[in-house]
Amino acid sequence: MKNTILTFCCILLQQSLFAENKDWLIDGSPYKTEVNLSSDKKQIELTNGLLRRSFSLTPNGATIALDNLMTGQNELRAVRPEAVLVINGKEYPVGGLEGQPVHNFLTKDFLSGMQLCDSAFVLAGYTVSETKERFPWKPNEAWISNRYPWPAPGKRITFTYRAPRKIVDECKGLTIRIVYELYDGAPILSKWIEIENNGQKAVTLDSFKSEVLALVETAPKVHYGEPHEVRMMAQKTGYYTEDYRKRPVQTDAPRDYIDRFTQLFVVTDYAMGGDMEAMKDNPAVRWVFDHPEYEFTGIRYYGQYKPARLEVTPLLGPAEEIAPGESFTSCRATGSRACHQWKRVSSRRFGRAACP
Repeated sequence: MKNTILTFCCILLQQSLFAENKDWLIDGSPYKTEVNLSSDKKQIELTNGLLRRSFSLTPNGATIALDNLMTGQNELRAVRPEAVLVINGKEYPVGGLEGQPVHNFLTKDFLSGMQLCDSAFVLAGYTVSETKERFPWKPNEAWISNRYPWPAPGKRITFTYRAPRKIVDECKGLTIRIVYELYDGAPILSKWIEIENNGQKAVTLDSFKSEVLALVETAPKVHYGEPHEVRMMAQKTGYYTEDYRKRPVQTDAPRDYIDRFTQLFVVTDYAMGGDMEAMKDNPAVRWVFDHPEYEFTGIRYYGQYKPARLEVTPLLGPAEEIAPGESFTSCRATGSRACHQWKRVSSRRFGRAACP
């Protein structure tokens, strides 16, 4: 899985557009991507008039808002790390904030009282640029009726994180980059992580979560259970349920059922199976129960839970050794929700922009 690119791409639920705005599926030209820094330079946002993702810059980098500008709804209910890495057998969050008093909603007052985690990688800086092509591509005029720009125009923010003093010995010389791209004319957001080893010793990346989003719950309550990937990956029975009260376990409901209700539909290019089933073809995408914090705010009901946290993580590994001077780039995704025909049209629009 070396040097795969894990990109998180999403299209927000669009059930109704404000009457004064143009439908981006008909004409997306008014929706240009911008990067806006707050007047106090403590926050920065990536927006294109359809989707806005906002980040704190101090005391640490973290996603603090995810707004659907088509409906005016804020989809985020709690702050989580920007990524989670397991290096040499130890888990380290990247960015994020601690101290949120409740986890079923998020306010400015909550944010003002939150602190950084002393074991988390700390934001060292950021850069803003135009989007960049993933690979060289020359369109074949015989196959394509319309020419689309490549790369898809938009903006990129690259956040750079380094190890804090508490873990500098274990992670000395590691630089973590979290990259976001938002594209013009469509609510499509891409995300991936890059790890660079500038130290003197090799490290092993046992596993990672490139995205962790605690979202407003929209899916119905369901029982915990074994995901379908257990059969595919030959993991032992009970692996995902042996400690379901403390670990982020997955629902027993099929992914294609959960996807009908969630505001984000996410797929990645870490995919396999070819079975035309969301669970099997996109095993890196997880809707999990947000244990243990969120359970105490009242989402549990007679043994049932709401899958209210999105994670993007491979089932196994990568167990990749990163030698001094080498780097690891993480996998890519798309999604759309609403009526069946809208989903088809928006998926085609994504394909033309992200991988024509």
